[in-house]
Amino acid sequence: DIKLFSVPLSVLAIFVLKQYECARSSVVCKVANGDVVIDGGACWVDSSLYFAREVGRTGKVYSFEFLPVNLEIARRNAQANPHLSDRIEIIEKPLWDVSGCPLYYTEDGPATRVTMEPPHSECGTVTTLSLDDFVAKHGVEKVDFIKMDIEGAEVNALHGAAGTIQRFRPKLAISVYHNLSDFAEIPLFLDSLGAGYDFYLDHY
Repeated sequence: DIKLFSVPLSVLAIFVLKQYECARSSVVCKVANGDVVIDGGACWVDSSLYFAREVGRTGKVYSFEFLPVNLEIARRNAQANPHLSDRIEIIEKPLWDVSGCPLYYTEDGPATRVTMEPPHSECGTVTTLSLDDFVAKHGVEKVDFIKMDIEGAEVNALHGAAGTIQRFRPKLAISVYHNLSDFAEIPLFLDSLGAGYDFYLDHY
């Protein structure tokens, strides 16, 4: 029941293979009815629409995306799904460890990365937002699920979400393949927060 402008690979990963779920014999980690979801790296809100369908009428999806061309497609997709779009709020900022930090980017659609230094003279600029600051400023009363697929910025963004993770202990779907060091650094950091997480790794 979702109308979507996307690419076949994205549809396959999100809707068929369900890449932001983990279903093993001993555990099921997925978005549930009534959940409040953080969609870090919402891109065209294809994943946000999937989450919005899962959370139902009482749930909410906060979609973080900053690239103008991605936002144009995201709004188009949201408007095509009025039965779900009222559950989605698009936040036009990249997640980071601190708010208000200027970053640079080179437009590359879903593969756009942010950098601390300008890669060339024609790059764009954007300022960051930490998840902890967002939750506090907007009075978000609970966070049940955090997805981060943000092209190598996951470690920084998780540092900026430490308080939220410790407070709410949400289910997490975090990409680790963008940097080799993330395979170790991300679970070690999350474990250091003392929230008692179990860790599972899969690929799509």
